[in-house]
Amino acid sequence: MKLSKIYCSNEHVFPSIHFNEGLNVVLGEIRDESNRNKDTHNLGKSTLALLIDFCLLLKRSPEFFLFSQFDKFKDFIFYLEVELAPSSFLTIKRSVAENSKIAFKKTTAKENDFRSLGDADWDHVKVKIDSARIMLDNFLELSGLGTNFDYRKPLGYILRRQNDYDDVFQLTKFKGSHSEWKPYLAHILGFNAELVAKNYELTQKIESLNHDLSTLSTRIPEKVDGIDKLDGVLLLKRSKALEVESALDAFDFSLRDSDYNKELVDVLDVEIAQLNKEKYYCTATIKKLKSSIVVDSVAFDPKEAESIFLQAGVIFPGQLKKSYEELIEFNRKITEERNGVLRAELSRMEGSLESIVAEIDEKNKKRSDLLSFLSDEDVFRKYKEISAQLTKIKAEITYWEGVRSQAGEIIKLRTEIAKALSDLAKNQEELSNHLHEMNSPESRYGKIRIYFSEIVKYVIDRDAIISTSTNKEGNLQFKADIIGSEGPTEAGRGHSYRKLLCIAFDLAVARAYSSTEYPHFVYHDGALETLDDRKKVKLLDIFKLYGRQYGIQEIMTSIDSDLPYVNGERLRFVDGEVIRLLHDQGEDGLLFKLPSW
Repeated sequence: MKLSKIYCSNEHVFPSIHFNEGLNVVLGEIRDESNRNKDTHNLGKSTLALLIDFCLLLKRSPEFFLFSQFDKFKDFIFYLEVELAPSSFLTIKRSVAENSKIAFKKTTAKENDFRSLGDADWDHVKVKIDSARIMLDNFLELSGLGTNFDYRKPLGYILRRQNDYDDVFQLTKFKGSHSEWKPYLAHILGFNAELVAKNYELTQKIESLNHDLSTLSTRIPEKVDGIDKLDGVLLLKRSKALEVESALDAFDFSLRDSDYNKELVDVLDVEIAQLNKEKYYCTATIKKLKSSIVVDSVAFDPKEAESIFLQAGVIFPGQLKKSYEELIEFNRKITEERNGVLRAELSRMEGSLESIVAEIDEKNKKRSDLLSFLSDEDVFRKYKEISAQLTKIKAEITYWEGVRSQAGEIIKLRTEIAKALSDLAKNQEELSNHLHEMNSPESRYGKIRIYFSEIVKYVIDRDAIISTSTNKEGNLQFKADIIGSEGPTEAGRGHSYRKLLCIAFDLAVARAYSSTEYPHFVYHDGALETLDDRKKVKLLDIFKLYGRQYGIQEIMTSIDSDLPYVNGERLRFVDGEVIRLLHDQGEDGLLFKLPSW
């Protein structure tokens, strides 16, 4: 896949750009001397990468220049012609106004102009953006990406804009979760991306299960030793309930007023019994919550332990001390989080208990009033006592049944966590072994490392390496360093060399995939900035070499003041290498011949 041509419905505002097979330069000339010392010149040289991304179906966002300046661009339609293979080209049509409706047309010849083409002459029209992405992925057939990644995944590394030089591997748009980019990068470097992705999936699963476990644990106000013990408690409670029910059934008495009897037995007793269940549950819960709130969950003091070791004449290992301190800090944070949840739940339960007690008092008063109509007070008093006993037992049964159910969920969660931890350890071991197996110079990883080192060595005469290791979480971490006689140096962290490392990495990957279906173009905004003249010349040599020998289409932007001097004169590009010349003398010199925004 290479770029062939980009053009627009408004040719006078955005003249067509034709891409070369090798080096392509978007050059900005600063003709107004008062602009020489400005950091930005607003010519639009950096905007071309955004426009290419838009044509490759970047999804709409309000900040994107075509939409933040919608009134200026609403009538524009853009066309990007890409080379799929020799004698196979695809034109992508996308308008600003209807940016979610895409059209495609394949041809066997290049340099097409489809601005006047009607809908009937396109192969596919008004394809919705999500379907269009799938369709474009199928057109491109980038087998080098494997089956887990689509054509858009490498675009951040292929279209390097100014804010993408901060890190060789982690682009600005990937500042969030590493799981968004590390599996892809691992695949491109030749590693097993599924192992890398699985590591993140299992870690996320364990975090989610632990959160569920912590939440569920706060709802059980009793210490759960085991399901069997709970089953034993329930067995005794149910047996006692049957015994009390039998005693109630043995009562034989009548009430003077059957209407009051019905209200008392059928309504108030049921309501009060239910409230007593709730009261019992709240009281037990409050008791457990109060006992569960702790100030310090770890009594172990590493300093005290170290002192004891010294008294015994034994050295307390520093790493062990550090591990205990980290464990204590981790436990403290977990305890604070859990105490917060417990206090919130305690406040809620205390409010509920207060409300329940008030309601029980009210209903008991009404019940007492009704009892004045009963004839046999002694019999009823006994009946009332046994009824209250049964109500309490049933409330306890309901409570313990709830504990039994939640305890079962806790045991299930703990089992799932143990299984996930085991799977994670196994996956991390497999990933570590896989990493050691990929060090062969003939592997894709080995080739990319060699190509990367060759580029840096040629341009700045320094050795550089790409290295991969696993961090403490067992995930891959990638580094690109300039090395001295004693190992990695700080040189690669400076802006000028860091940008070079980014460019070298992009080119090394492109070369490694030069014989594979993969994007064979790279775009580097401000490629020559900050390097000295000799190094700029050598980097340009690399760009041309990679185009000539490996078919890599380099698209770079620069302002004229960043061009190196060669033999006392400012370097001039070969005819055709400059695909767009911009300048600061009026709108005619801008990428879009419109007033600046």
